[in-house]
Amino acid sequence: MDEGLAREVVNRVQKLRKKAKLVPTDKITVHYTIKGKAGDLVRVVGSQKDLIETSLKSSFLGEAPSGTTIIEEEVDVKGTKMVLTLVGDIPTAPGLVVQWPGSGRPSGPYLSVSYNGQTKDLLLAPSGA
Repeated sequence: MDEGLAREVVNRVQKLRKKAKLVPTDKITVHYTIKGKAGDLVRVVGSQKDLIETSLKSSFLGEAPSGTTIIEEEVDVKGTKMVLTLVGDIPTAPGLVVQWPGSGRPSGPYLSVSYNGQTKDLLLAPSGA
């Protein structure tokens, strides 16, 4: 039962990685907070931490996030609410517009340009330019 609950946690993190458009080679740290009555989940996260970290190939920490937050979301794991925060420094390719997590907008000053019904956001002063 404990291993099954641990795999549920891994599944929620993997879905969050996908939502953030991360690739398996992106180095991240996963921070979590368990909300409300957490009984089994707290015990399982403690006893199955090695399994969770091995499956995720990432650290899984129950402490306040430090670093750059990539994405954060409250998830439900078998009736218990858990906040998962993915933290890391994700390198960007030259010419790639970096979006501020959750906003869908570039992370620096930008100009929205519309043409033929399509809108594109352009960085005004891209780094390295």
